[in-house]
Amino acid sequence: DSPSRTDYEEFKRLFGRDDETALCLLELQTSVLEVHSLERIHALTEGLRGLPLVDQNRVVSLTSAPLVRTESGDVLDVGPFFEPARAKDWDANAYDLLLRDHPAFADRLLSDDRRLAAFLVPLVHLDEGARTEKIRRQFARDVRAFFAKQLQPDERVHLDGFAITYDTVLGLLVKDVLAFYPLALVL
Repeated sequence: DSPSRTDYEEFKRLFGRDDETALCLLELQTSVLEVHSLERIHALTEGLRGLPLVDQNRVVSLTSAPLVRTESGDVLDVGPFFEPARAKDWDANAYDLLLRDHPAFADRLLSDDRRLAAFLVPLVHLDEGARTEKIRRQFARDVRAFFAKQLQPDERVHLDGFAITYDTVLGLLVKDVLAFYPLALVL
């Protein structure tokens, strides 16, 4: 097997089918490791978990990804990377150094320039018979509408994933058909 295929199979094992997942990249003007940015990402993560077709237990973002820390001596703490309760003691520079080479965060949930944060948003588990294009399209529309409503003026979001792309392409095809169909009748 090729390395690309192996990576793809590992992705599917960890995150589910790729046609049932939206990948969202939030672009901020400031570092995503600053407290106000992390609080924003945390709020967006919680909002995405509340969408009706989203599997709330499998949403992953920069703030919700698990991180192992040592606390007070030899006690290990395994929990989300950021929670609002940690804000008062937050040291963005220390976490920047910690995550720079971390395999789960570097170039996955966090960009090199620290301005992009990723969200992996999976479709809720449905029986195979219930998996319809209509449900996938509604899922894509819900994710798009969520970000359209939630984005601040200085933020941008980039959406990808099969459900998002399929809905986009289908929408463009319908728009083109509606634009050119009347011309076909005239000719």
